[in-house]
Amino acid sequence: MPQRSVQQRAGYRGEAFVDKAVSDAGHVWNDTKRDFTVDGQIEFVDSTGKSPVSPSWLK
Repeated sequence: MPQRSVQQRAGYRGEAFVDKAVSDAGHVWNDTKRDFTVDGQIEFVDSTGKSPVSPSWLK
């Protein structure tokens, strides 16, 4: 298994923290493994687990 640098380990811990915080809030964290600037996207969902309609200000 390849060794990870201190910076890589800190990055993975940061992503795990965000994933847990978003999940605890009842939303979905979608990580992007191949993107070097964006670590992921948060999908806001309602209590049934469905994505709500996008607000008009996002268009």
